Order: sequence, then C-alpha cells, then structure tokens
Amino acid sequence: FGAGVRSFGQLLADSQAFSRCMVKRVYKSACRREPSSTETDFIASEVTRFESDYNLKRLYQRVAVSPACIGN
Repeated sequence: FGAGVRSFGQLLADSQAFSRCMVKRVYKSACRREPSSTETDFIASEVTRFESDYNLKRLYQRVAVSPACIGN
C-alpha cells in the first residue's frame, strides 16, 4: 500500500465497487431513475466497459442513448 492521495485515488479507481457506483450514478443522472432489477446485465456490462478506459464522458454517452434509458 502506497502513501499519499495519489495512491489512495488509484486504489479507489482499481476497485470494482468504484466503477459500479459510477455507472449507477451516471444511469440515475442520465435516465432520471434508479436502474431496475432487470437491468443488472446492462449495468454489469457498462462497469466492464468503464473499467477499460475510465472515461466518464463516454460512459454518459453510452448510457444516455441506451435502449434501457431511452425506453423508459
């Protein structure tokens, strides 16, 4: 375990809980509702995609145009 804020930030970024939280927050912000229990596969796939680049702008773009968000 390293020292300092940078190490702490990296630890959070490497945690899947962080990614899952960010995807759910983006979903709630873009779709104006909590993800339903039927959308767990969508959330899981977006967590994996988000972890590939940690690009929040792309995450917002993908979620906002997703059928899960548009359809409701």
